[in-house]
Amino acid sequence: MDTLKFSSWPFTKGEQVSIHWFRSPYRKGNGEWVFDVVFRRTNGAIDQTATIPWGALPWLRFGQYVVDGKPMKSMGRGKIEKLSLKRLQNGQVIPARKAFGKELYKLFFKENYEELCWVIKHEDKNVVVPCIEIIRAFLTPSRFLANAIVHPTGLDSLVLDTDDTNGDYYINLSKAIPKSYINRGLIAHLVWLFNDRLAKKAWNQVYQSFFRNAMQTNPFNPVTQLSANNKVSVHVPLQGNSNWVSRVIENDRAILVLNILDASGLVPPYRNITVEHEGVVIRSASSQNVGSRVVKRSKTGDDHELDESLLPSFDAQVHPQIDVQATRLRFDFKPSVTINETASSNSVPLSKEIKNGEGTLNNLVTTTESVPGGHRRPVDFRKLQVEYELQGTGLEDFVNAIKILQELMPEVSIDLQICELPGDKGISFITHSIRRKYAVVLFKIPNGNDVICVEIGRPDNYSISTIFIRAITSYHIENKIKDGVVITLLNLLLDNNGSWNKELLKQNPSFEFKYLKHMSQDSIQRWANKIRIKILSNWSIN
Repeated sequence: MDTLKFSSWPFTKGEQVSIHWFRSPYRKGNGEWVFDVVFRRTNGAIDQTATIPWGALPWLRFGQYVVDGKPMKSMGRGKIEKLSLKRLQNGQVIPARKAFGKELYKLFFKENYEELCWVIKHEDKNVVVPCIEIIRAFLTPSRFLANAIVHPTGLDSLVLDTDDTNGDYYINLSKAIPKSYINRGLIAHLVWLFNDRLAKKAWNQVYQSFFRNAMQTNPFNPVTQLSANNKVSVHVPLQGNSNWVSRVIENDRAILVLNILDASGLVPPYRNITVEHEGVVIRSASSQNVGSRVVKRSKTGDDHELDESLLPSFDAQVHPQIDVQATRLRFDFKPSVTINETASSNSVPLSKEIKNGEGTLNNLVTTTESVPGGHRRPVDFRKLQVEYELQGTGLEDFVNAIKILQELMPEVSIDLQICELPGDKGISFITHSIRRKYAVVLFKIPNGNDVICVEIGRPDNYSISTIFIRAITSYHIENKIKDGVVITLLNLLLDNNGSWNKELLKQNPSFEFKYLKHMSQDSIQRWANKIRIKILSNWSIN
């Protein structure tokens, strides 16, 4: 079975990268809906983002590992936990910055912290679920549902006609749903979305969250604002109690749900369902026959077992099936489905690939809808620009210099962190109540030695140089080594009354050190150039 793969993968071959965060979808100028995926590298650096089609959401997870562009199906950060949640209707939606602390899951960028999460009290902790994970788990287990949810009439466009006669439900599906998707799981889920009050409310809430914000920004032409910074909002579409199996990261105050693997508490609104789609008739027998086998009758009369999962399939000429692990949604009962396909029915191809120059089909698939604008483009990977709350820290100019440095040296991986100075001595504080901050930067230089840079915040113009550290015996500095070096260095700083003990550091057999004085006449651009010269210079010359 095939899997989805990122094109133009920018990371090192074999490196296990994780999907750290998703940002809300937005509409591009050609009408295509996309969203940004933030990646976390093995060394902990958060320095790459990719813009991909929104229809790819069902294949991706928070915390999911990705190697050589391939998402790992059952591997990711966190641990598997069972959660017995009660009174789900009491959950509320708040920004991530209010939902959990940075010590639990650091998002680094202001834009990430503004994404919305659903929060509910569980025992003595808050359970936090990113709204995008709720959409993936409960509302969009397949590409066509993901694409439909960002349109104002998306759900209605999937259904041509419905009828309720004495509790027997009839539904006629549109051509927007490929025939190869039709199975018992899809029918139960779609009928639930279309008829359950909370499910339909959650579905509508997704688009309304965009449109409401767009109306506030430009009430005369809100559609033009759908590409703006709108944050998706949605509640869990259940009430009462529900048992979940989830992959989580937790501390003593919060449980962050990275992905929901299994959830109970869904109630099908009907027991008997008849579905029509391009000549295919799917009948749901009484729930008393739950154990009956699901079969599909072919034109030749042969019976074949129908896949009960929600795994989508593409044009057979391109991909027989693309593997997606949907959340297992547990209904109180599972109707049996029998498919009677008439001889006159025709298969509906989902997508056709353009032949290459030699006349053979390539193996690329699309997760987008048809939109104007030409050929399919590769995934857009971009370096992330670091954003921190810097006002009053004395680090403002330094961070701006690092941003310029990233432009001057795009090949260098730059990981910047802002921390508070430890200890209880005078240099640790700016005032009696405000602790001094410092910045740590790890420069990973291709074909060169990694360099650590430490800058002490100077809002009071405290006299101390920027310090650079490089390992003597190794080209590369792992994240845990960096942390150990910085902690040791800061302790020496505190013990030496707030200045670098250059004579003592010179005797270190494992690392060598360089210093850069602050000059009041230096512009930020000039400071960036000075830092660049320091980290690239021949360190054997002092």
